[in-house]
Amino acid sequence: MCHILEHIIRNDLKEVLLEMKRVLKEGGILRLSVPDLDKLIEVYNVSGKDINAISHQLMGGQDHRYNIHYSVFNNKRLSELLKEVGFQKVVSWDPDNCQYHNFKDRASRKMKVNGKECMISLNLEAVK
Repeated sequence: MCHILEHIIRNDLKEVLLEMKRVLKEGGILRLSVPDLDKLIEVYNVSGKDINAISHQLMGGQDHRYNIHYSVFNNKRLSELLKEVGFQKVVSWDPDNCQYHNFKDRASRKMKVNGKECMISLNLEAVK
């Protein structure tokens, strides 16, 4: 699930993750990509603290009523949420070197800021 979870209302996150866990078979893997707040802070700093450099990724495009971000994540927060709902073995995954992911999406998205390329996605997978 790539750059979707941030569109879920914060108070509904556990319920949504529990449903994802429910539909997975035992040993199944949930693979997630979300904007990474820690990486966005890096983009913000590299941009000379230009809030416009991160507002789209932080708050959603807001070009229609469903393109709004309700939640922010970093590795610690998303890992905690996944473990709280009962997922096991939460680890990072590499979208450029991963089984069943032979396409480009926001999981491998980079932003170019002041000549520097910055990754913006947090990519975690969790086992049921």
